[in-house]
This record gives sequence, structure tokens and C-alpha cells, in this order.
Amino acid sequence: MRHLLSAVTLFLAATCATVSLAEVKVPPVFSDHMVLQRDLAAPVWGTAEAGEEVAVSIAGQSHTAKADAEGNWSMKLKPLKAGGPHVLSIKGSNNVVLKDVLVGDVWIGSGQSNMAGGVGGYAKGDEVLAELADGTYPQLRLCRGKGAAWQQSTPPTAPRMSPTGTSRSCCNRCPKENSSAEKPRLVCGVACCQAPPLPRHKRNRG
Repeated sequence: MRHLLSAVTLFLAATCATVSLAEVKVPPVFSDHMVLQRDLAAPVWGTAEAGEEVAVSIAGQSHTAKADAEGNWSMKLKPLKAGGPHVLSIKGSNNVVLKDVLVGDVWIGSGQSNMAGGVGGYAKGDEVLAELADGTYPQLRLCRGKGAAWQQSTPPTAPRMSPTGTSRSCCNRCPKENSSAEKPRLVCGVACCQAPPLPRHKRNRG
């Protein structure tokens, strides 16, 4: 009886492993609220069953890729203009749907340990950070390294946002196709897309 139970357990484990491998999956960096770099052929990649065809669609464009012998697949989107929110659909044997995807500027920050600090630890000594920590900037988003998903900047999440990028905020002009009123957009050192501007006297702080 013990041998029979062991055989059944192994069979179930093997079956679950096969089902898991067959599912289309993407890394955690592909999540709700993510930001794709504008005006660039942004890559999308993941895993699926070997030989499986994966369809990726967003903002009216659709592309397909086939998983290789090891189950890896990748493709590139056509360059997108700043805007959103969009829905990114990744479909194979199952369907992965990512919502509230923006297209804007993505900034990558790395360096010493202080790069991992949050706004909450510096806000008391910086009026710009203090103001941002109290506000809601849903189009300002952060993804903290491997295994992390994207987060919007809101009062509950702001203390964990990057002060290194946020404190060096500056205002640029929006692309003409996005705003005839020439509204400024906040560019932070992490990722952004047309966020509310800071007061003029607080711009371009080093």
C-alpha cells in the first residue's frame, strides 16, 4: 500500500509539473501598473511549453512568438507613443492580462546601498520629498529590482518610493501629440508618464 501511495504521489507531482510548464508565464517585472519605454521597440518575454505559440497584444498591435526547445520565448513591440492606460494581453494555453499599463520614460537607478532607501527616510529634510510623500501621483511608478511588481505612488506607498530619483525631478514639455496645452510632465529617476508638475520654484533641484 505504501508503494502504491508513493507511485500515486509521484504521478500527481509529475502531472502538476507538466501543467505548470505548459502555462504561459512572464517575469514579475511584467505586472499591472507597469511602464513601457516610449518610442522604443520594447521587448516582452517569458516561458511556455516548448513549441507553443504565444500572442502578445497592446494598443492595437499584435505579435506572435514561438517558445524554443527550453520553453523560452521573446518578441518586441512596435514603438509606442507616451500615453495609456493600456491592457497588455499575453495569450497561449492560458491568458495573462496586465492592466493599467502606461507608456512613458523608464529610468533605471543602481549604485550603493543608499539607493535602496525610501522617501520616508528622507522626507523630513526635503520639502519636495515631503510634498510628494503626502500626494497621490498614480502615473509615477516604481519597480524595485528582481522579483518585484510595479507600484503607483500614493500616500501608503510613497515612503517606499525612490528618493534618489524623486528628489532630482524636473519638468519637461509633453510631446505635442499628447498635449496641445504644453503641460509639463514630471520626470523622476525611476519611471513616469505625465505626472502632475511641481511648483516652479521647486523644479530642477539637485
